[in-house]
Amino acid sequence: MSPPLAISASADLRLVAIGGFIATHVDELAERLAPVVQAAEPAYRSGVYLSQDEVVRGCRRSLAMVCERLSGRREAALARAARVIRASAARGLPMDAVTRAHRVGWQFVWELLLEDVFSGPERTRAMIATMPLTWSIVSELSESLVAGYRQDARDDRERTDADTRMLDRLLSGVITGPAEVRACARGLRIPASGTFVVVHAETLASGEWPLPRIADRLRTRGVLSAWRLRPDAQVGIVGLGTHYGVEQLAEDLAARARARVGMSDAYPALEGSATAAQQAALAAGAAAPGTATLVRHDSAVLPVLIASAPDAAHRLALRVLGPVLVLDTADRDSLLTTFRAWAVADGSAVRAAGELHCHPNTVRYRLKRLEQLTGRALSTPLDSMHLLLAARALDVLPGVEAV
Repeated sequence: MSPPLAISASADLRLVAIGGFIATHVDELAERLAPVVQAAEPAYRSGVYLSQDEVVRGCRRSLAMVCERLSGRREAALARAARVIRASAARGLPMDAVTRAHRVGWQFVWELLLEDVFSGPERTRAMIATMPLTWSIVSELSESLVAGYRQDARDDRERTDADTRMLDRLLSGVITGPAEVRACARGLRIPASGTFVVVHAETLASGEWPLPRIADRLRTRGVLSAWRLRPDAQVGIVGLGTHYGVEQLAEDLAARARARVGMSDAYPALEGSATAAQQAALAAGAAAPGTATLVRHDSAVLPVLIASAPDAAHRLALRVLGPVLVLDTADRDSLLTTFRAWAVADGSAVRAAGELHCHPNTVRYRLKRLEQLTGRALSTPLDSMHLLLAARALDVLPGVEAV
């Protein structure tokens, strides 16, 4: 049961009647309004910024705000509008989406009142007579929402600058002790203790975020994180939880990735963020260039090793595979693709042939040619290791060409 509607002595009684109906049926109206708003405004669809329950609660708050204004309680309505703005901005909802949803919602309620509640010639005329005043009130609330969003945006820019400084101090290791770590965690709104992972995603040429809306996605899962966009990468610290671990994070990152992404090992204290940041950067560099691929530092040992010593890996690739790299593109790719398939198949020409859709003898012929060109025998463990390392270096390092 909704609480009684407080009425100002100066309120227009026709508007009070409208507000009274809304207040009496606010829960039912919120449930009916939510899908209407979601159909008109994609930002309100479940899982984008808010859960379904949060969308319904937001509709209820907006309806209560309109009720207060219709009853003449202007200051209370504007105060509620400010709370709506803070809650919406905190979840990342765009200003245009909020104001559009507000107008769509009121249009729905107005049509409902005309058709189902105040139907009949006399009541309809009375409703229409209130239209200019009613819509001026709705416009006033919309303007209040916009003004609040602009102020919040200014405050947010100041918070973002402070957050960036705190996040950089954690990731660079420039911290003075446990007290500062706790202060940074409090300022970044992430746990001060627990299990953490650092994420490093290469910046796109367009300047867009390579992991768009990842903080919102994690928040819907009850996971707190802090992010910033640097010229070279989007970096963040993610606080894992009891019901959300490394595997779940890897799935969410892979689903959102638009560039190479690296994950550090999980670590138990924020003081270890600087080391984890190095791990995440190496892991991102271990992914194939130009791909939207996630690499975990704890499960891609060889690519990470190559990424950590790119100059040495480059020299190895040229020394071992130089005669192959001077071949025409089709010939070179045929030999290297066959070798990689053979290595993945644990040295089985038959299994490699099945993967490549060719005859096993074709695989054997190409491998023999690779041996002749490089002067290395695949039957010799050390030669096989050199060939494998060189081939993996080609996968990880961009632009390795014979000189």
